[in-house]
Amino acid sequence: SDEILLDVPRGAKGFLLGAFLNDLRRPVLWLHPTSESARKGYSEIESFINDTGYSKELYYYPEPDALPFEKLNNNERVTQERLRVMAGLLMIDGRSQDPDEENNPIPQVPPLVVASVDSIARLTIEPGTFLQRTLVAGSGQDISIIKMSDQLLKIGYENVSIVDQPGKFSRRGGLLDVWSPHSELPTRIEFFS
Repeated sequence: SDEILLDVPRGAKGFLLGAFLNDLRRPVLWLHPTSESARKGYSEIESFINDTGYSKELYYYPEPDALPFEKLNNNERVTQERLRVMAGLLMIDGRSQDPDEENNPIPQVPPLVVASVDSIARLTIEPGTFLQRTLVAGSGQDISIIKMSDQLLKIGYENVSIVDQPGKFSRRGGLLDVWSPHSELPTRIEFFS
């Protein structure tokens, strides 16, 4: 079975999940009944795995501010964090985790997602659509800065003068600064003619 259920004393779940994360070799969802409980669980496990180097694989999946079917816009930070979690689950080092793709890389340490029931019950982008709209750039790739800027706009990035948060990019001469929701910091790409 792909499901592992833990019935251990409060406070020990985070410790056990952190200890077994490397051995499980599969993505883990630690589901909580409320968002408050999920935030506490995230803080708990974060304290156990911070020194192990696995903290990049730990994600908190927040629930959107707006209720389902409300015509309110979601908080941009929450949307970016939900996208970062999706990227963490579907991408490893910029490579797709699509099971149908050849040479599918196996992550060194799979992601651990801490979420509330409400956060995972909300609609989100389908994994296939997410992968189709993911742009991967590599060293030596032959692409023009104009084409890459156009692609970034098509997949939802905003062109700004200064890149100060995820989902933004800036183009100046042969430089392109891009901040992916999956990255902690923006990336600078230099184009040569």
